[in-house]
Amino acid sequence: MGVLYFAGIIGGTLAIVLLIVAGIFILTSFVGFCPLYFPLGISTKGRKSKA
Repeated sequence: MGVLYFAGIIGGTLAIVLLIVAGIFILTSFVGFCPLYFPLGISTKGRKSKA
């Protein structure tokens, strides 16, 4: 998205929204936690067995 923005292919509000979404994706990949997991109740941890 950054390349498209700086090359002048996209602009305006669409560019800002796409840059924010791309930034969230990049941050998520570095942190290893998706911000949507908590409000949606999603967990990628394995469940403990009660054995």
